[in-house]
Amino acid sequence: MFIAGMILLIVYQNNRLIGKISIIVSFAAVQFVSIYLSYDWNFKVPMNIVNLGAEHYYDGYYTKPWTRSPPYFIGLFLGVLYKEY
Repeated sequence: MFIAGMILLIVYQNNRLIGKISIIVSFAAVQFVSIYLSYDWNFKVPMNIVNLGAEHYYDGYYTKPWTRSPPYFIGLFLGVLYKEY
């Protein structure tokens, strides 16, 4: 996430509009992957993690970077907006 963030900041440094668009597209892409995997593996909102019935939830989904990176991209975008305005 930090390497991708640095690449996006370099893009933003060279062209502000393309940098903002690339951050938004990166956010949308990882959000789409998370939604697709949740749908594909039939994950639901767990009332009780023991009764979830999905063995891939923690190891295959929860600990992976694509589930944690959307807030990172939102923070990166808000930081860019804060610096600019």
